Amino acid sequence: MELNNKKVEVELRGMLSKEKFDILSDTLGKQYPYKDDNKETLFYVTIGFILKIEKRNNSEEIFLIVKNGDETKNILEEIEIRLNSSDLYKIIKIFDNLGFSKINIVKQKRKNYYLEDGIVFSLKYTDDWGYHFEIEKVVEINNAESAKKLLTDKCRSLDIKFMNDIEIAKKITDINKKHGYI
Repeated sequence: MELNNKKVEVELRGMLSKEKFDILSDTLGKQYPYKDDNKETLFYVTIGFILKIEKRNNSEEIFLIVKNGDETKNILEEIEIRLNSSDLYKIIKIFDNLGFSKINIVKQKRKNYYLEDGIVFSLKYTDDWGYHFEIEKVVEINNAESAKKLLTDKCRSLDIKFMNDIEIAKKITDINKKHGYI
């Protein structure tokens, strides 16, 4: 596989007030198809990549997900494997034996809206992040910067501000400190 054909997820995120969250939920729900995508996630505390296990919408499946790259830079390669939930203990044990022992268990309320141009806009709530959004698009790596501009423009049209890399890094550090991981 050529590097320039690699698919990446371009993702922006930002904080929302409860009021803005509700306004966006109402507005987007009238304009776009959507679905609930609530999940419980085991986030492993790592550096330079994201490692997580997700259980979505009370499914009998779990998803092992690795996102390669710096979470604060908005462009990550995402690798996802679907497994049976009966394998959860074995996966956790393998990761524990590999030295991944710091786990943040996160319950997430989430609704995904399917916008034009393959954009997915998610309204989310977790105890650690509060009310927030993610807007993402999967593209070939050579189209990542143009996708980032498209997402930036969409945020502007929705009158929302996404976080820069320093703000994201601070938020992640604060969460890790809160849970005693650093």
